[in-house]
Amino acid sequence: MSGIGIRAKILLCFLLFVLLISGAFTLSSYSRITRAVGQEIQKHGVDLTATFTQLAAPYVFAYDYVTIRDIARQLIRESDLLSITIVDVDGRVWLSTESGRRFFPLGTEFYRTTIRGNLPASRYLGDQGSETVEFVCPITALGKVTHLVITRISLATIHEEAAQRIRESILISGIMILLSGLIALYGSRRLTQPLKNLLRGTQEIASGNYAYTVPRSSSREFEELSRAFNLMSSRLAAESANRQQAEEQLLRYQENLEQLVSERTGELEQANQRLSGEINEHRKTEAALKKSEQRYKRLSEVAVEGIVLHRHDRIIDCNATFEKQFGYTVTDLRDQPLAERLFPREFRAAGRQSLQEEGGLLEGSGRHRDGSLFPLRLQSLGIASAHDELRVTSILDVTEQKKMEARIQQTQRLESIGLMAGGVAHDLNNILAGIVGYPQLLLWKLAADSELRSPLEAIQEAGERAGAVVADLLTLARGAASVREPHSLNTLVREYLASPEFQQLSRDFPQVCCQHDLGAKESILLCSPVHIKKCLMNLVNNGAEAIEGSGTITITTSNRYIGTSSSSCPELAQGEYLLLRVEDTGPGIGGDAMERIFEPFYSKKVLGRSGTGLGLTVVWNTVEDHGGTILVESGDQGSCFQLFFPLSSKRAVSPEQGRQQQELLLGHGEQLLVVDDDAMVRDLAAKILEHQGYRVVSVASGEEAVAHIRQQPVDLVILDMLMPPGMNGYQTYREICRLYPGQKAIIASGFSESRDVRAALDLGADRFVKKPYTMEHLALAVKEALYGSGEPW
Repeated sequence: MSGIGIRAKILLCFLLFVLLISGAFTLSSYSRITRAVGQEIQKHGVDLTATFTQLAAPYVFAYDYVTIRDIARQLIRESDLLSITIVDVDGRVWLSTESGRRFFPLGTEFYRTTIRGNLPASRYLGDQGSETVEFVCPITALGKVTHLVITRISLATIHEEAAQRIRESILISGIMILLSGLIALYGSRRLTQPLKNLLRGTQEIASGNYAYTVPRSSSREFEELSRAFNLMSSRLAAESANRQQAEEQLLRYQENLEQLVSERTGELEQANQRLSGEINEHRKTEAALKKSEQRYKRLSEVAVEGIVLHRHDRIIDCNATFEKQFGYTVTDLRDQPLAERLFPREFRAAGRQSLQEEGGLLEGSGRHRDGSLFPLRLQSLGIASAHDELRVTSILDVTEQKKMEARIQQTQRLESIGLMAGGVAHDLNNILAGIVGYPQLLLWKLAADSELRSPLEAIQEAGERAGAVVADLLTLARGAASVREPHSLNTLVREYLASPEFQQLSRDFPQVCCQHDLGAKESILLCSPVHIKKCLMNLVNNGAEAIEGSGTITITTSNRYIGTSSSSCPELAQGEYLLLRVEDTGPGIGGDAMERIFEPFYSKKVLGRSGTGLGLTVVWNTVEDHGGTILVESGDQGSCFQLFFPLSSKRAVSPEQGRQQQELLLGHGEQLLVVDDDAMVRDLAAKILEHQGYRVVSVASGEEAVAHIRQQPVDLVILDMLMPPGMNGYQTYREICRLYPGQKAIIASGFSESRDVRAALDLGADRFVKKPYTMEHLALAVKEALYGSGEPW
């Protein structure tokens, strides 16, 4: 804008200001109109949908299609409604003004939230380039949502009305801009003439005419500017005269300049001589500092490790970390032989040789002042010197690293053995399904006084005991199928102490006293209660069997906060934890056994006395699966196992929750599909469900299941997870959902919650059932999958 005159600049600035005001007015009008239109849309749609819902509800339950269709068509003709659809909660279209629609996709979160909340809802949709609003209103019966009324309203008419209002606002803004331009044109003409006079005066003074004066102006502000300008011109004339006098004095000073330069040159030569002497002294000091800096620079490179400075294996200096590692002060170590003083005898030769090598790494042992040994890693470097040979050595204490490596190796061993055990357990569970399930079916049909009841009960009990051993194998495999619910740790301890297993242990070891102190004020954890009780039982059994004669086992619970700098549990994240301690007064665990107590099948018990050799392995894997850790302390006075579990903020499950009377579990002819590659398991599941009152079809593969559902939809699918060599449970359920989105299903497996199981649950499967299942467990799972948990049915 450098080429534009001041008058044009004033005019442009004024117009820009007016444009900003007009723009703000237009934006405010647009926002207000948009908000009003949105409120109008919401109120209009809610009123129409609620009115139609109230009118249609009686006719829906009376199955009066004709009356509802007439009401819907009349409402569409008299309003902005595009369509009206009535669907049930399974997505089947009961009535629609759109032809050809049989199913409505209710699987989205929007419809599920409306059904759960039993409240009207709305959302915006895009339909072939035009926008619509969808309103959903539930129809309820006996407190439950049975149908949804879905209406859609076009926004075209309302958008046209909003556009008309916005055009009116833009027209008003244009008129304001035109009037403002005329006002700015008149005002700029009155303002620029005095400025032109000032510009003329500036040009005259720039040309050397200091006597020029600016004419007076009718405006008071410009009058003051003219007076100030005239005063400035008079002062410039006076300063011009003074400058001429100064120039004359400068000429006289230059005549004496040569004499002054000669005097200053002599003074500079003397200053240079003094500076040369100071530079020499500075160079000597700098050389000494550089030598010292080189020493400490080597120390700083490995400052986190122990660092020692030595000459010919004699200690000169060390840092604080080195003193802490070996328990000596620098005064104790100065001028002492490094290898003989700080290394054990078997490591001295190798250590002395490594101290003289350049940059070599060596792992060995160090000896603390108290005589204890610790693993270390050292590296030595030479420091070049003109007079002697200095060396700096860094020493790293690798005690914690060695412990971590041992834990990692132990975990890897457990995982490799667990992988094998998991495969075996999966096959055994399919076999045990018949041993546990068929006797139960026969017992239900036998009379109470039948002579076959006792043998069948014995077979069922033997199958359940075998299932407990398989459960140990599944726990060994990690990630075993289990339901995690919030439970009180204190309550689980009390339930175990009242269990038949503990009563039998008390009879087997009458001289062992079991005490408990349940001091945890907040004792809720998200867990599988069976596995937690299993851990407690194994630890108490081991303690009782370890005590020779009389002794005491103490069970305590407490709350523990783990900080970021916790050294006792470095693998745990920061937060609140529950601590379960089981301590006994036995002889303790030997040093060699301590490293292997959690390995499967490792035991020092007498053969045949008790256990499977999996007890502590089950404890280890259960704690790891629950996101915790386990610490073991043992000495001459006994052993102590500390189990850390993350504290949960959820409310504990009531002991009575989930218990249903048998008649409530009966079905009402619902169509079920059982998919399992094992013929015995498939047949058992079908018989159990038919006995409960369901209509059951069973197939042997995922491909057969998809083909059957394509021809005949079902209410619920029970899917086996592993069905080689064809599709597995997740792949089968995915294909079924493509045919019928939202298909209800139960995933069954005796192995683990694998990635495919979690994917099936995320896809919409209702729950996960562990094999071998009993009649009660399967019937309850089917009922909850069909009608929801906790319902009176």
